Amino acid sequence: MKKYKKNWLPFEEARAFVRTLNLKSGNDWIDYTESGDLPPNIPKSPQLVYKDKGWKNLGDWLGTGTIQPRKREYISFTEARKFVRSLKLKSTNEWNKYCKSGLKPDNIPSSPYRDYDKEWLGVRDWLGNKKRFEILSFVDARKYVQKQKLKSLEEWHKWSKSGKRPFKIPSNPYKIYKDQGWIGWRDWLGPR
Repeated sequence: MKKYKKNWLPFEEARAFVRTLNLKSGNDWIDYTESGDLPPNIPKSPQLVYKDKGWKNLGDWLGTGTIQPRKREYISFTEARKFVRSLKLKSTNEWNKYCKSGLKPDNIPSSPYRDYDKEWLGVRDWLGNKKRFEILSFVDARKYVQKQKLKSLEEWHKWSKSGKRPFKIPSNPYKIYKDQGWIGWRDWLGPR
C-alpha cells in the first residue's frame, strides 16, 4: 500500500487552530472532522501524525485539559485515603456528591475501587467511617456463604450486590481473608 504524505501544518499551529473551535470532547472532534469543515492541512488523526512532534492527548489538542480516566496519574492510595478521610464523609452517596461537586482534586480518582484495586478494602475504609461492622472470621463467613448454595462466581457477585449479603460478610473476601485461610472461589462457595 502506498502512503501519501500530506503537507500538514506544524503541530503548534494545527493545535492553535483546533483550540479556536472550542470543541469540548472527543465526540465533538469526530463530529467536526466528519462535517467537511476540517482544513486539508490538519489531520483527522492528529495522534498519529504528531505522535513524536508534540502530541500529548486529546484534552491538550482541544485545549480542555481533560485526560482520559485510564491515562490519569493519581497520588498513592495512602495519600488519597488520608485526604478523603479528612473530608469526614459518611456514605457512598456523600462521596458521589463530592465527586460531582467539582471540588475533588484531579489526582484522586472518583472510582477508587478500580484505580486502587490492590489496596482497596471497601468504602468504609476509604471514608474512615468509624461506624464499622465487625466481619465474621474466615471460617464462619465461608460457612455462611456456603449455606447460600451459590453455584458460580457470577452468582456470588449477583448475590453480593443484591443487598442480601450481610455487612459482616465482605464483598472482597479474597483480599480480606488472604492471610486467614483464603484458598480460592471454589473453596469459598463450597461443593456444587
